[in-house]
Amino acid sequence: MLEVCADALVDLIVESYDATEPAVPWAARVVRVLMGLTSSQMGVAFHFTSAYVDGVFHVRDMRMDVEFSSASARLGNAAAMLRAPGKETESMLGRTQATTAGLASGLGAELCRVPFWREIWPEPIVDSLGLVSLDASGDGFIACVGLDHLGSLTQRERRLLARVGTHVGAGDRLRRGKPGRLLDEAEAVLSPSGKVLHAVERAKNRIDSLREGRERREEARKMQHDPEKALEIWRGLVAGRWSLVDHFDTDGKRFLLAVKNTPGVEGRADLTSRERRVTALAAMGHRDKEIAYILGLSVASVTAAIHRARGKLGVRTRAELAAVWRRGGEA
Repeated sequence: MLEVCADALVDLIVESYDATEPAVPWAARVVRVLMGLTSSQMGVAFHFTSAYVDGVFHVRDMRMDVEFSSASARLGNAAAMLRAPGKETESMLGRTQATTAGLASGLGAELCRVPFWREIWPEPIVDSLGLVSLDASGDGFIACVGLDHLGSLTQRERRLLARVGTHVGAGDRLRRGKPGRLLDEAEAVLSPSGKVLHAVERAKNRIDSLREGRERREEARKMQHDPEKALEIWRGLVAGRWSLVDHFDTDGKRFLLAVKNTPGVEGRADLTSRERRVTALAAMGHRDKEIAYILGLSVASVTAAIHRARGKLGVRTRAELAAVWRRGGEA
């Protein structure tokens, strides 16, 4: 289905961690990459926030960032609709939970019968393909393009786009934070060669992890024509806490900033912050391997966190853990 341009995907990953570009131009860039992969002429990007209310997925608000269309008069109506989410949008976005940092596709056969869908896309568009970043806090970013045919993806394409979505999500969190103050807020500063120039106490205890993250990042940047290998190597978070971000000083000298980039997750006070993030992603339907990639942890660390959370919440199974979390952590 996809006309995969390796250079475009790897460039998108690299640019995810250049937080000098503001959020809206960045959103447009992500949409344009998807348009190039699919030869689509229509695309949108939007943010939304969500939460569980009595165990049910609920959309709090939505905001369109950018839209491209050859039928802008009709597609333009979507902006107003997205600012007033209702049952239709909650049903559609609720499907993204099991594809966090992944994709939404193949829904056209059902969605084309939904009035909301017909209002957003003109008649020739029957399906969509999107990069979805719904993080553990419930904040979501979606960039999607319209297709004039029902979509289908190979397992390779699904895996590839899911991992690209992880990096797009990490880049989006950096832009939602304080991009102009990243240097001030960096917990470590490294030279391109890996020399540690500055580190707070927490970072000093994980210097080896930061150096390994830098090495992985530099190796992945060289794999311009093999995004699968680049994505296997490059993780969005190092040690479950930091994203490594490019920074250039006034004379063009490059540094790497280790910036805290984990989503804040509210919930049971007796769970650690890592246990809350892992549990939130597990409640969305992710497997341990996927959670490990999203959070930059080992699979063993994820499995251990889920085990501890089950014990603290008094449940025996993963399904029970998910149900309890969706109800607000009350058994």
